[in-house]
Amino acid sequence: MNWMSENNITNHANIKEITLNEMENVTKRELEAFVLHERLRLESKCGSNTPP
Repeated sequence: MNWMSENNITNHANIKEITLNEMENVTKRELEAFVLHERLRLESKCGSNTPP
């Protein structure tokens, strides 16, 4: 939810205001961007499990 707000996928500053309709309308591209964002965040925090 915070990611949606930070990346202008929703115009609500408060994540409690994000509606189910907005969640249902997240595009595949937006979802893929979120997954990549989380992957990079976790790799930087925990290190990569991918062999060189």
